[in-house]
Amino acid sequence: MKYIVISKTLGSITREFPIMFPNDLSHCEVAQGLLSNCFELKSGTVVGAGEISCMDLEPSCSGRSSTLNVDSREEKDDEAFIMRDYTGGIVK
Repeated sequence: MKYIVISKTLGSITREFPIMFPNDLSHCEVAQGLLSNCFELKSGTVVGAGEISCMDLEPSCSGRSSTLNVDSREEKDDEAFIMRDYTGGIVK
């Protein structure tokens, strides 16, 4: 599986949106589709991208997206997936 993390700041609040998708899609296609068509994500930026393994109890993010030229933030991206339901993606 692949993933991207989109960050969006409104005022003093920054939220991160981790998105996981199948290997058949490119990071660039998914990012462009979401950033241009999803109201909540417009004006956001991709801050992390790569591959994700959910074979363990916790996600394991690594690698990079060559189509977006964005690296995985590894543990920080793991946390974005783990904490999304608890924090609503708020990081600041």
